[in-house]
Amino acid sequence: MTIPVTNLYYLYCYAWRRFAAIQDRDVFAEQAPENIPDLWALVLSQAFGRQVRRGLDHGYRTDEGRLSLPRGRIDPVRSSATGALATAMLECKWDEFVSDTPPNRIIKATMRRLASCANLDRTLAHRLGRLWRGLDQVADIDPTLQSVRNIQLNRHNAAYGLMLDVCALVLQFLEPAEGTGDFRFNDPRRDDAHMARVFQDFLTAWFVRHCDPREFTSIGATKLNWPAEPLGPASDLMHLPAMFTDITMRGPNRVLIIDAKYYHDALIARHEDATKKIISSHLYQLYAYLSTWHHDHPGGPSPEGMLLYPTVCDPMDINLKIHGFPVRVVTIDLAQPWQDIADDLGRLLGRTSGAQMLPP
Repeated sequence: MTIPVTNLYYLYCYAWRRFAAIQDRDVFAEQAPENIPDLWALVLSQAFGRQVRRGLDHGYRTDEGRLSLPRGRIDPVRSSATGALATAMLECKWDEFVSDTPPNRIIKATMRRLASCANLDRTLAHRLGRLWRGLDQVADIDPTLQSVRNIQLNRHNAAYGLMLDVCALVLQFLEPAEGTGDFRFNDPRRDDAHMARVFQDFLTAWFVRHCDPREFTSIGATKLNWPAEPLGPASDLMHLPAMFTDITMRGPNRVLIIDAKYYHDALIARHEDATKKIISSHLYQLYAYLSTWHHDHPGGPSPEGMLLYPTVCDPMDINLKIHGFPVRVVTIDLAQPWQDIADDLGRLLGRTSGAQMLPP
């Protein structure tokens, strides 16, 4: 499957819960990115350029040194021990309000690496270069994915959230190009495990954002309890694996359990001329969720199940009832215009969404 670059941006914005970025009218007004490096260079340069105009994140840094005039906190013991007093000097410690903060260091280092990406648009590379070179008061670091995840934002620098999400993604998929000193960007769309997480997080965020809270009061992954009893010691139950749904949408009159599957083939055939079948393990897994939920909630609404795949070749919509549970196996086309994706997701719930996924 090929997800257009612009659609990929909105997928990530939903997955990251950066809903304000989804409504940004200007993100692609200047130019439409042709590839993944161009996409994140454009987003990062625009977001950080706006941040520079608003004012960079600042924090306090403690400095110390020998001064001729007192500043901050004077250390009389050290001033005497080092001989500073004999030269009419003082050993002092003071706080500086500086832009050399962890978020700015991460962004500077990421822009510097991304600007060296081999297939990056030269105009965007120049723009990134101008931005990171302007951060001469910010220390150079060798960033890691973990260093981004360790950053804690607050209400004063919350605007850095999208930029740090982009930095984490760039650092995850950007790697040195052998023998050139440049970097190359690995296409995340080729990483099925990564895209499976993005697909699930996107769907969860979309339903949270756009579903009627009167119909579904709770949306998210749910841990289910195995309907099991030990035949030996009670400790045998500790060896059961955890059972988590991808998405459980629960309301007073309806429960829908969605298993999001980012697979290239929703149906498979044992040989070329055979009828394609639903992947058995996917169906078994969904049925286990439905039967377990029904066992744990005997007085509630009977759960519905859905296997949801991205469309690869032909769209698919199979509706069944298995042991009394409605089950739907369906695809969503992530290559179509973005507003059409919103309408299709709404129709999956049995209604027209009415959701604006893009600014009007």
